[in-house]
Amino acid sequence: MRFYLKRMLQKGMKRLVRLSYPFYLFFDLFKREEEARVLMYHKVSNLPPEEKVPYCNVSIDAFEAQMKYLAENKIEVLTLKGLGHWLRGERLPGSRKKVVLTFDDGFRDNYLYAYPILKKYRLPATFFVIVGYTGRQDFFEHLQWDAPALADREAHPDHWLPMTWEMLNEMKQNGMSIGSHTCSHRSLSTLNRAETAEEVGHSKKILEERLQAAVSSFSYPFGSPIYGDFNPATEEALKKAGYAVACTTGWGANQMGDNPYTLKRIPIYDHDTLFDFKCKIDGASDWVEKFKSLWQRFVRREDKVDFTPTVGVEKAS
Repeated sequence: MRFYLKRMLQKGMKRLVRLSYPFYLFFDLFKREEEARVLMYHKVSNLPPEEKVPYCNVSIDAFEAQMKYLAENKIEVLTLKGLGHWLRGERLPGSRKKVVLTFDDGFRDNYLYAYPILKKYRLPATFFVIVGYTGRQDFFEHLQWDAPALADREAHPDHWLPMTWEMLNEMKQNGMSIGSHTCSHRSLSTLNRAETAEEVGHSKKILEERLQAAVSSFSYPFGSPIYGDFNPATEEALKKAGYAVACTTGWGANQMGDNPYTLKRIPIYDHDTLFDFKCKIDGASDWVEKFKSLWQRFVRREDKVDFTPTVGVEKAS
């Protein structure tokens, strides 16, 4: 029931976004401030439609159409590192509106399907990986899956498994960035100070050793400001560990001077058309954040926030 109600509200808001798009474009003509929208992906695969729970998949054809649109329309696609410099006041040449591409969790389909398309259109992206799973033959435990998803996972395990270190290294060598999504994907606000330091610091150290590159970006597990997945204490832990930027799942645009440790993002869904994608990168759907926040204030999350991870994390040397 929760999923169906949420999907019904999403469809209703999507219709409003589409109808209001011409009016948004008119009023946007009078704006002068620069804006950056960070897009959030998880899986890029040809999965069956979501039925009971969302697993944030985008089909391969839809993803290619989206990347082709960015490339052909010369949309300015920044790296997260570049976005961090911009947030701190460094003016960058280019258009008033900027886009950043990010992927959470580290599913192997990111390498199999998304990465070749990104290379084809020469677009940079950041992939946030759960370090405790990377390189293992274990499925992610931190989310619930519906029956069609579990059946597909049984039939096609490759794209459900985590990426390997070899895959990450290849992607890094070809212009992609790798960031931390902690060791186990537990909500940081549920942990004590020592556990938080372990999740953010140890994951960074392992990534840097295995990739032989600095890691400066982080994505909060679950990342909701309403559900309290981050707070000033977690931000201090990130600064102490040496991260420069951190992504949440709060919806909306980022502007110069915003806090680089609470970056907003915009999720891309399996039911988004190319026009819906255009509305999102243009900013016509930014107001959806108000409804998302209201929903989260009254509806409890069903993701597996409180769980004990069964995979270990290698020790840094």
